[in-house]
Amino acid sequence: MKLSKSTILLSLSCITPLISGCFSSYPRPITPGEYQYSENEHPTRVMIIQPITESEFNLANGLNVVEDISKDKTNNYYSLNYYLIENDTKMSFNFINLKDNPRMAFKPGHGFSYQDENGLLIRLFDDSNEIRIDHGNYEQYILRKINN
Repeated sequence: MKLSKSTILLSLSCITPLISGCFSSYPRPITPGEYQYSENEHPTRVMIIQPITESEFNLANGLNVVEDISKDKTNNYYSLNYYLIENDTKMSFNFINLKDNPRMAFKPGHGFSYQDENGLLIRLFDDSNEIRIDHGNYEQYILRKINN
């Protein structure tokens, strides 16, 4: 059975969007909000992501800020407030010069990643309700969004 050129082109035009949807060439946008990791129903790790202006981003000089590199972003810049709660004590973590991490980019289900100079890694899952924090020593936490 020989297929005509028009049949082949029509088939490719139907299949290509399906494939490109599975392997997106752009990361998903950063989703602002509060994310938590809980143990025994008590939050032990919290990440608050808030949109900021370009001026605020520049004034932060790379400390606890990130530039959204996604195609469908709603804002260009975000501040990050990440802390640990242990025995009613709050300990903050600083992100220093977060940049996109091409080694971790576009792994299935992991969306996109940003890494700082200390090795802290943030993975944005394809599901915008979860992010993963990697501390570099096999210590990983999945934080779930608790507000919109």
